[in-house]
Amino acid sequence: MTFRLEQKISMTKLNSFLLFKKLNNNGLKEIYKKRIIKSIYFDNINLSMFIDSEEGIRPRYKIRIREYPNFSNEYFLEKKISSEEGRFKTTDKITLSKKNQFEKNGYFSKKYGVCKPNIIVIYQRSYYTLKNVRITFDENIKYQDYKHNNNFFREKNNVFEIKADSNGNIEEIENLIGSKNRFSKYSRGIIFLFNQTI
Repeated sequence: MTFRLEQKISMTKLNSFLLFKKLNNNGLKEIYKKRIIKSIYFDNINLSMFIDSEEGIRPRYKIRIREYPNFSNEYFLEKKISSEEGRFKTTDKITLSKKNQFEKNGYFSKKYGVCKPNIIVIYQRSYYTLKNVRITFDENIKYQDYKHNNNFFREKNNVFEIKADSNGNIEEIENLIGSKNRFSKYSRGIIFLFNQTI
């Protein structure tokens, strides 16, 4: 289990363009080709994962099935854990049959009980590195109601995410990027699609 540092920065398309120019001047390098990411998020009937996330409760979890539609036919069950010690993620490759089983019957969590799929988040991600710190850039973010495909919302902003396994140069990168803010695609999707607040 490896804890990692993460910072997310949401910004307008114009500010994203200006930031890219700044990062490129400081040695930004692309490390992978762009790809589409599709995540199916799970929660219990009380939306406890959403509430814990909004209230900043720790430990808290997010459970999702992730796939890369334009890249491979593989599926992954991911659990994101935020604890007092830090954040980490577990990833398990699953079969299409197992994916369908989770979508139909739900996923059982000791903390949250039976969790069913409720929203889908789709976006395009680019991958970079700068001063040994990984930076991802998400754009064209779309939130979709799992049960009603015609109920969807498009995010107006883009998202930069800084990821590092240790302090390293992360503070230097944060200074280059500027102000950071809390951003959760799952929470944003729940708020926009279901007008849910706490």
